[in-house]
Amino acid sequence: MKHCPNTLHIAFIAICIYLVAYPQLTTAQNIVLNNNIGLFGGANFNFHSPSFLIPNQNRDKFTNNASSISGFFGIEGNFQMTNITAITGRIAYDFAGIELTKKISNTNNTLDASLHYLEITPMIKFFNIIPDFEEVYFTTGVNFGIPITYHYDFKKANNKPESGDVADATLRVSLPLGIGYIYKYNNELSILPEISYNINFSDVSTNKQWQNWSFSQLKAGISVVYTIPQKVKEEVIASEKNAIDVSIKEVYYLDRNNDGLPLNNIMLEEAEFGEYFPIIPYIFYDVNETELANNYSLIKNPTDAMTGTALEGELIATDAVGISEQLLDIVGKRMSVTPTANLVVTGTIDGKFETDKAISQYRAVGVKNYLEKKYSIDSNRITLKYGNTPSKPSAQTVKDGVVENRRVELSSNSPMLFEPVFAKGDKQRIATPNNAIFVPSVVCNKPITSWELEISQAEKIVRRLSGNNLDEPIRWDIEINELYPSQVPLEYRFTVFTADTMASYIGHIPMDYLSSERKETIDNPDKVISKYSLVLFDFDSPQVTEANMRVIDKFIVPNIKYRSTVDIYGYSDRIGQPEYNKKLSEARANAVKDYILTKNKNVSVTTYGMGDQTDIFDNSTPIGRQLSRTVQVIVVTPK
Repeated sequence: MKHCPNTLHIAFIAICIYLVAYPQLTTAQNIVLNNNIGLFGGANFNFHSPSFLIPNQNRDKFTNNASSISGFFGIEGNFQMTNITAITGRIAYDFAGIELTKKISNTNNTLDASLHYLEITPMIKFFNIIPDFEEVYFTTGVNFGIPITYHYDFKKANNKPESGDVADATLRVSLPLGIGYIYKYNNELSILPEISYNINFSDVSTNKQWQNWSFSQLKAGISVVYTIPQKVKEEVIASEKNAIDVSIKEVYYLDRNNDGLPLNNIMLEEAEFGEYFPIIPYIFYDVNETELANNYSLIKNPTDAMTGTALEGELIATDAVGISEQLLDIVGKRMSVTPTANLVVTGTIDGKFETDKAISQYRAVGVKNYLEKKYSIDSNRITLKYGNTPSKPSAQTVKDGVVENRRVELSSNSPMLFEPVFAKGDKQRIATPNNAIFVPSVVCNKPITSWELEISQAEKIVRRLSGNNLDEPIRWDIEINELYPSQVPLEYRFTVFTADTMASYIGHIPMDYLSSERKETIDNPDKVISKYSLVLFDFDSPQVTEANMRVIDKFIVPNIKYRSTVDIYGYSDRIGQPEYNKKLSEARANAVKDYILTKNKNVSVTTYGMGDQTDIFDNSTPIGRQLSRTVQVIVVTPK
């Protein structure tokens, strides 16, 4: 039987040829496979196509196609040749057995074949060829299978079974075409899951009886490889020798006095914060709903009202969202111990899907009843209001804004009712210094079209900076939690592009990491770090309200001491365009900065506008969006 590739095989070969050519058109160079060696194994799906004589038969043949599942295991080595290719060598033990059946005159003929091969497979991998999916690779090569075991057992009804070896078992040749993924577990170990289809080009045997028996395979496997250590050094990579001379001649940082100092290393410190969280004075409802949702009603047994089950200091939640959901119990307890505090409860509707003002009344009455029954609040201390949309509505043209307008608003003559609540916070990774400035040096006799600075840690990209000119040094402001908790040095790759070539420079910055195991609190031997998430802004507003001024005066300003430094991070919710939200978040951070400077003119304050790209709270909920209209203030005070 002569083997000719069918249409499917030709299509696979065409795709493979295209993939060889395509990498020359891309500039992606993010994944580094390096030289490595390891183990691999997996499962085979064998597709046998027999057309050979049944033992002891002169004319009848096994002709029914059959499939089986088996396995393989072996060793693999990868040797990176370029930024987009690597040579792979594999040696494996492959199981490809099958059971073939044929019914002749109501008699079943069964042949159970054990086919084992020692496979030697030279291959080539192509990676960094799909933008944004550089970890995906494609592979092809030639598979040579040396027959090791080629035994068979044959039986038919009422006859004595017979066994033997397939005569003249021959070298198996196939073409593997595969796709896989490079997962960097750490600097040394990589995991490579892969699926491939092996197109067969030979028969199992050249013997006349066994001729015209072949099989192809679908393989699903995984490789675990260890990178051969290489000396870490700075290097210059150029696509054309001497075409561009590229380097980073200096890396420094700016201290609080704006003086430039050499950046010899970065200290990453993980701190666990005790934090004050703000209270959102709103209760949100689903459309046309008037009953309190379960998440707002924490005390299930009304008889617990007098015992003060949900007390401050005994709160169930320890996060901002959970504390805001405990609003009624916090306000109820505070009113019970502050007899002079009165409350105004205002019910609203969204004005779009809800038009019946009675809904707003029922909502307000329900909140009033909750406080009266569970905290024995005198009804004369609670004033009801209700009507249409809120006096300060959220966006009324988008779904998120409409949802937020279905609410009950609480206000009081006593600001104490809505003061922040203290709770244990999360862990934050803070870099010192928090900025790095790179001074590039480029010697080129061609116009520069663009540049890119890619910063990575443990093979994970941390930040990409890019531009079209190099008139000024490149600045990187290191955000909170941007770096990974690891001692692995930062690697930066500076690449310059011209119309027809490119060159790159690679350098490293040492990292020191102070883990949370050695540091459990924010009270360090040399400094105290305080974090505040207290200031909440109205929708689409950067204005610091009088209530927020009181909060800043009481909780933040007193903790700003001599030589304290203040970092303010502004945020916004997801409503609106990203560019606008970034400017809004910057305006919020600057507004808080300006107010703090009216209280302490000598403090050093730095602001950052994070926009809506950093989800500090879940923006799919009204509470999460309200909490996202905020700034976070971090005060660092040396001891």
